[in-house]
Amino acid sequence: MCVQTAKPKRPVSEGHFGQVYKTKVQGTNESFALKVVKTYTAHEGDQTQTQRILKALAKEITIWGHLDDLHVLPLYGICEVEDSSWPLGMVSPWQESGNITHYLIHNPDVNRICLVADVASGVAYLHEQNIIHGDLKGMNILVTSSGHACLVDFGLASFANKEKLLSWSSLQSSRSSGGSLRWQAPECAICDSAPTSKSYMTVSSDIWAFACVCYEIMTGKLPFHECHTDGQVIGMLFRGKKPSIPPKTDDAFTKFGLTSQLWKYMTTCWAFDPESRPPARVILEWEVFRAANDVCRRPAFQWKVKETRFPLSESKVRGHLRL
Repeated sequence: MCVQTAKPKRPVSEGHFGQVYKTKVQGTNESFALKVVKTYTAHEGDQTQTQRILKALAKEITIWGHLDDLHVLPLYGICEVEDSSWPLGMVSPWQESGNITHYLIHNPDVNRICLVADVASGVAYLHEQNIIHGDLKGMNILVTSSGHACLVDFGLASFANKEKLLSWSSLQSSRSSGGSLRWQAPECAICDSAPTSKSYMTVSSDIWAFACVCYEIMTGKLPFHECHTDGQVIGMLFRGKKPSIPPKTDDAFTKFGLTSQLWKYMTTCWAFDPESRPPARVILEWEVFRAANDVCRRPAFQWKVKETRFPLSESKVRGHLRL
């Protein structure tokens, strides 16, 4: 689906790197999310480098458009955006429930294990497709009308971290005092804090972040919530610290469904040696998830658009990027 759109109104979400708009596609009554990315260059006039990054971005958009999993938000298409420095916007289904952090505030009694299992399934699917999410956190997980969790803003985040010239995900909320650092694996977070170091996201860094998402969902708190600054989080990681286990009297254990068994599993994902972390497919076999299959009774769910959602070749995407 490649659509035209009118000039979008005020964004419903805005960050340093882009905006999200709620819009409708001509001829339908359905609401869609329109995401518009801001681009910038390290040195004004460095068009060669900008073009190189846009070409890589075209490939990423094409890959995203062909992904098909219940727990990954689909890309429905691209559209031209009026009065924007960015030549196109990305169209995906609008989720009224919002991100999982917002959803749990308003629905505290839902079965949180089911949501964690959804996230694990989405991560496993991406890794099977050789895609690294690179920015797993509660803000980047949406909840559908049927109560299923799905991943958003994947792939492009790790690409952005490598190039430092373009960033798509991390439309950060002022609620998140530490940006994405609290979810980053030590090998990424510590390198990012050193100006001369380079860090690249891996499937193993995704697994660390996945366990941090588990922490968010099962406790209702941010990872390293005791730390008020990024520097304090870095200090914890330097000292080999992991997110703290809540007391047994905490709501996490008494209301939200956290168990000693699940906590033990989560700690395996926080191994400081990346090679020691379990792969996503192994995580799906955790006993706590297999047992949850019998109780995760939710309405049947599928994405509404069943035909090929994004039948564009990379060359056509490049055309829309004006390359």
